[in-house]
Amino acid sequence: IKQLQEKLDKKELEEEKRWYGKHNFRNLIQVLKKEKPDILVVIWPYVLGFVLLPGWYRTIKKLGIKLVYKDIPFNIPKYNKSLKFYRKHHNWGISQKLYYLLVRELIKKYLNKMDAHVYYTEEAYDIIPTYAVPREKIHIIYNSPDTDRLFSIREEIQNDTAEQTGNVKQILHVGRLVAWKNVDLLIEAFDQVQKKIPQSRLIIIGTGPQKDKLQKLAKEKGISDKVSFEGGIYDEKTLARYF
Repeated sequence: IKQLQEKLDKKELEEEKRWYGKHNFRNLIQVLKKEKPDILVVIWPYVLGFVLLPGWYRTIKKLGIKLVYKDIPFNIPKYNKSLKFYRKHHNWGISQKLYYLLVRELIKKYLNKMDAHVYYTEEAYDIIPTYAVPREKIHIIYNSPDTDRLFSIREEIQNDTAEQTGNVKQILHVGRLVAWKNVDLLIEAFDQVQKKIPQSRLIIIGTGPQKDKLQKLAKEKGISDKVSFEGGIYDEKTLARYF
């Protein structure tokens, strides 16, 4: 993980928008050829690359890399109920129906290119097999932290000298900077907060394709000096100190 993070920092795996409108990693295949991992864990929307970028999947198979897809199952409707699901959430017409028919088949295609699936809840057993994925490829890993380790780290660092912030009120956000997490709304809300509480500040930990856009938003709001972008932090002790 640390090696891959170093590559991200060095821009070897910089994210860019691909022709289908979603982000993926530049030079991913070159990095995989060099690192030669046994398993690659894939999440949305990066999984699209193995269907929509010619040669990616063939190269993965030649390298003998197993693909594991990880997702939250309730983001995916059942195959036979997908059109009803999309119709409920989007404007509807003939063109939209054709589009979501294609979306449904695209989901089926990338799900069946995976060697295994891991999901957070048992809903996956009801949803994913409707896309012709064998049940034995589906595994449930509940989304729960290792609390024993977290408490151990807290105990280890509790006597560290804490930063003296005085009357500063701090808001901490930790997560990938992607559109569906709506960090832009957090910045807009913080803009209102800091007008009423001038001594407040917002700390954002994480990286992702929305970073430049979010920094620009903070600048436009005139609060760049109060919004701190710390980047991705993966060391548990360092992250614990922020908390």
